[in-house]
Amino acid sequence: MLRSALLNVMMAAARKAARALKRDFGELEKLQVSLKGPANFVTAADRRAEETLFQELSKARPGYGFLGEESGEREGADKTHRWIVDPLDGTTNFLHGIPQFGISIGLERDGAMVAGLVYNPATDEMFTAEKGKGAFLNDQRIRVAARHVSECDGVELTIADTGHGIAAENLRRIFDPFFTTRDVGEGTGLGLSICYGIIRDHGGQIAVDSVVGEGTTFTLLLPAAPAKAVDPVRALVVHRDATERDYVAAALTGWGHRVTTAENAADATDRVKDNRLDVALIEKALISDGGSWRAVLDRGELKPSIVLLTEAAGDGGVAPPYELTALHGALRGVLKECV
Repeated sequence: MLRSALLNVMMAAARKAARALKRDFGELEKLQVSLKGPANFVTAADRRAEETLFQELSKARPGYGFLGEESGEREGADKTHRWIVDPLDGTTNFLHGIPQFGISIGLERDGAMVAGLVYNPATDEMFTAEKGKGAFLNDQRIRVAARHVSECDGVELTIADTGHGIAAENLRRIFDPFFTTRDVGEGTGLGLSICYGIIRDHGGQIAVDSVVGEGTTFTLLLPAAPAKAVDPVRALVVHRDATERDYVAAALTGWGHRVTTAENAADATDRVKDNRLDVALIEKALISDGGSWRAVLDRGELKPSIVLLTEAAGDGGVAPPYELTALHGALRGVLKECV
């Protein structure tokens, strides 16, 4: 497989950051619960990996912008290019010694994604894709069956595996938010729910067929007509619960917006800094201390619109399980010109 110079840069950066992550993953098995605890150990590993990625990518492509899951946005002299990085995707798995986590790197050019990779150091699986050049797992091309459905002017995609399959009693619930068959702490049950919501928001359908012991097939039907362009907004999502924070952020990212996440006012202040902010979705319980939010929300003429994330419906905001239609409606209410 002949790789482009761009992918070689991304892969080299991922592998360098992976060395420390792989070592830290091994150390977790021996780590005793200290005053700070394993969660702080993982946070430190996360930040070290992000800094390594920043240094390596910046050295290879000086001037490119950088948006990190941990550090937020660092603007570069080249406004047309931006790295988008999650140094440790799957922190819950990492924390519990489950070898399903990865380093994610994407490159945005003029507002559109042109290349990306996901690397799992524990299994040495490197997924790569570049616009117009296909997707690969290590050196093997990944193929997805697709056909045009003339009856509805749609495109049908079929994705199949030969895994364990899904039991009949679970099959009808797999798209429910927070439904999971894993043990507590080993999964959020949000992945398929987010996929379902995004596909339906784009006017599509998704169906699943599974046989225990043989595997599972997902069939997606999407409109062939191009989607209406959306002007991306810069959004901040602040919530103490990482699961709820990540769910809302994933929905907004799926709609094409640029999202920064934080768990409190101090964290938000550090991540947002002087960057423009269009809307802030904030847990209502956190907003009571108005003074601590001044650096985030008091931006002169550039004050962001506010959407409150509440504990229950009727509390004056959007409440769990954060249905996508409710989130979409809340954004429309404060940002009339977009979403």
